[in-house]
Amino acid sequence: MLDRCLSDTSDVVQTARKYLLPSIAIWCLELNKICSVLIEHYLHKIESLVQVCCFSIENLLKNALDAMEGRGRITIDILPGPAGLALEVTDTGKGIAKANMNKVFNPGFTTKKRGWGLGLTLTRRIIAQYHNGNIAVKWSEPGKGTTFRIELKNAA
Repeated sequence: MLDRCLSDTSDVVQTARKYLLPSIAIWCLELNKICSVLIEHYLHKIESLVQVCCFSIENLLKNALDAMEGRGRITIDILPGPAGLALEVTDTGKGIAKANMNKVFNPGFTTKKRGWGLGLTLTRRIIAQYHNGNIAVKWSEPGKGTTFRIELKNAA
């Protein structure tokens, strides 16, 4: 089962890379490493974890790329701690206006010309329902970028 799940993780990573690579000049994200760390962290939920967690990370990466409009940098930090694991996705995009900070997770909210405004809503639901965690905007400044932080508790 673990081999199949790791293979599925690799497929998700490859699909994400195919979508994202043409959008940026230098690709230095280690999505495989992130998914592997999260799989080890929640081994008892491995089947659903691979699919839903990678969706959440992929959504944050797509949003970051859109916000950067083809230029900038994305960094992902994995921060293990005694109570769990935090994952931070930071971009150097256009940032989130203060007036929109409390709306970004609302269904239907978007500042984009395309899309339904459901990506962050689904991401928050997945992190909360499937992983008993949370996601929040840690930092954002218009014209400078944004950091989203996902916090996951240790498996019982």
